[in-house]
Amino acid sequence: MHTRAAKMLLLISISACGEGFLSSDNGVHFSPPSPASAPSVDTTPRLWLEATGASKLLLSRSSSGASSDPRMLELWIQTVNVSNVSGATVGEALAAANKDLTVQDKGNGLFRVLAFSSSNTTPIGPGVLATLELERETEGPMRVEILTDRPMFAPQEAQQGLIVGDPIEL
Repeated sequence: MHTRAAKMLLLISISACGEGFLSSDNGVHFSPPSPASAPSVDTTPRLWLEATGASKLLLSRSSSGASSDPRMLELWIQTVNVSNVSGATVGEALAAANKDLTVQDKGNGLFRVLAFSSSNTTPIGPGVLATLELERETEGPMRVEILTDRPMFAPQEAQQGLIVGDPIEL
């Protein structure tokens, strides 16, 4: 008899003190936090470069949702101490959208990165867009920066709120 009273007292104490706990005839159950107290997820769209070796980098993007994903991209990358982009490989995000990747040397360390398809308008989802292999012009660090002075995505609304990562050195 005392054991049952102790269990009931324990249930009442947990129910009164523990946020998220509910008592029932069958015992105590945890309830998930309310949406107001749940941690928020950052959905800010981002575009960035990441070094993966002495002369290799990843071009990646995050997304605020499928409705804001671009159908194509045209990026201008300014470099210092880079003589050439010797290799460009389609990343999983472009492969999933069945997009082609082209990198053009425009001179003076400026490169145009273009990802599109003439046969589809499939949105490009988040993830790695491309892997770029760079050739060093002279000894010393290479610097790579995504230029933000012109539109990068189509439709242009896909660029709304976009945060572009800082320049990197390799």
